[in-house]
Amino acid sequence: EKIDKGLAQKIVLSREVVFHLESDYCLVPILNHLKSKFKRCYIFAYRKDSSIFFGASPEKLAKISSGWIEADALAGSIKRGKTKEEDDQLADSLLNSQKNISEQKAVVDFIANSFNSFSDEVIYEPLPVIRKLENIQHLWTNIRAKLNGNYSIFELLKEIHPTPAICGVPWNNALQFIKELEDHSRGFFAGVIGWFNFESEAEFAVAIRSALIKNKELYAFAGCGIVKGSDPIDEFEETKLIRK
Repeated sequence: EKIDKGLAQKIVLSREVVFHLESDYCLVPILNHLKSKFKRCYIFAYRKDSSIFFGASPEKLAKISSGWIEADALAGSIKRGKTKEEDDQLADSLLNSQKNISEQKAVVDFIANSFNSFSDEVIYEPLPVIRKLENIQHLWTNIRAKLNGNYSIFELLKEIHPTPAICGVPWNNALQFIKELEDHSRGFFAGVIGWFNFESEAEFAVAIRSALIKNKELYAFAGCGIVKGSDPIDEFEETKLIRK
């Protein structure tokens, strides 16, 4: 309704599902399972006090090395097929979906414009390709840029996060609507997780496809990008695209 009224072009809403753990758990088998199941993802775990935030993110926020910065524009999604033929048909429908193409282009434009503020040359292909993951496939564009100055890692992160893939367009309006519409705290979900050193090298992922364990409660998160033409039921079902 807010998008139809022209108050935003895109709003990324998330939902939270809570599970009770009946027994104690060991994090190592969980991470090993994620590592074997999602080989093309960032596997991460972060402990603070009695909480553990962990997940398998497919989305690179920023890789910084040798004066270059690189990011993924990942948006638009569809399920995997049960056969190769069905899988390819689904991929083709995603590549020809104007709604998903527009959603992904908004992410590309945002990252490219952000890179322009600290680079003289931004490099990416004009059309997205399909990135196939274990349980889902996305529209994907790799974006690279040569840094034109000595910027701190935190200066760069501030420019590119949050992207339209996890917040919306325009940023201020989308963020305000998220605060109004979501009835849970995102915590670290959709935040930044990764590493950096003191030689201007770093690699960060967007902390999605994630969950939090605290006091035998597991809080699992999923989100979807709402744009003009989105069907609420389809978007809700998309958040359930999971394979054991």
